[in-house]
Amino acid sequence: MSRLRSVTTTLVQTLSRLGGSTPTPHSNLSRMRGCRTFMEDQSFTGNPLVRGLRRGATLETALRSPGARFLPVSERRVGVDPDGGLAWLTPGSLAGAGLRLDPGAEHLAAQGEIELPLYTLGLDREAWHFAVDVSSLGPEAPALPRLAEVRSLMPLLPTDQLAIAGQAVALAQWHAAHAFCPRCGAPTRSAEGGARRQCQGDAAHRLYPRTDPVVIMLVESADGSAALVGRPLNYRAGNMLTCLSGFVDQGESIEEAVLREVAEEAGLKLARVEILGSQPWPIGRGGSCELMIGCVAKATSNDIDMDAAEMAIVQWLPREDVRKALKNSGSAASPLNGGDGAGMPFFLPPPYAIAHHLLKSWAERDGSWFAEAQTPALARI
Repeated sequence: MSRLRSVTTTLVQTLSRLGGSTPTPHSNLSRMRGCRTFMEDQSFTGNPLVRGLRRGATLETALRSPGARFLPVSERRVGVDPDGGLAWLTPGSLAGAGLRLDPGAEHLAAQGEIELPLYTLGLDREAWHFAVDVSSLGPEAPALPRLAEVRSLMPLLPTDQLAIAGQAVALAQWHAAHAFCPRCGAPTRSAEGGARRQCQGDAAHRLYPRTDPVVIMLVESADGSAALVGRPLNYRAGNMLTCLSGFVDQGESIEEAVLREVAEEAGLKLARVEILGSQPWPIGRGGSCELMIGCVAKATSNDIDMDAAEMAIVQWLPREDVRKALKNSGSAASPLNGGDGAGMPFFLPPPYAIAHHLLKSWAERDGSWFAEAQTPALARI
């Protein structure tokens, strides 16, 4: 695959070859971070918090700050207030919720001696924000705010609140899954305000929160008129069709992962791969936090050879059909929006998924994503 890197160019170079003007960078991330993005800002991005304990702050001083705020979390659920926003507890409201704060510890106390882990989310102006894991509380839980699944909040919460909610559940789930050291089996404990876990059997064993990289790709047909979509066998979302995707293997580049996954699932070879954008996905498979890396690729032929052991369907979808389906993706009839899918032979992912924006970015063009003259082709798998 040594030729891969020499022929894979940046997105801006690709767009300039297409002969059109460079797209206007999309909004929030561009303003907040001074970066340029070429898709609309994705769900779970735009977190306003300065993450972690910084500038000499300690967990104890942060907890003692009068503006400290605490977000109840349980697995993939977060506290929500009666208006549907995130429900933050303050030092003054903890007692009313049956919780006790000990600034010298890395937890809150509830129902006597039940310890509820605390994880630092970050600083917004002068206010420190924390996630408090209440999942160990039973049916006799104190008067906590109502908990709601983050997935159900995706179309409802403002982008900044959704990003914080995603960070909170991802961090809490990672800690819950790493109560024991994977190297020696000894118990671990939260350290540095939740920034890591420390093995209690060996001081050299430190664990840090991880994110699993996943490639998700819009593959266009050899003539540029259709997009490749599919649905895995174990997919629960009915007749939804989406972009192909898969985890990046160890020692594998993003481009190599795209080539491999498309070959495995659809039996297609690719001539081009471009990286377009990314989306954090804190509600990944098995409680993991994933980073969805959006790519666009060009197939060398339209001859699909689907892996029937993994995929239920893989097919080409003409550009006009993609455009029509995108218009319906936000409708109430879509099963992802609570509908029954009546009158919809298939549906595409909703706007809070990066697959939607990959399909949209491609469908908005009148011709092929790639310039006609592009050689040499990528090395074949």
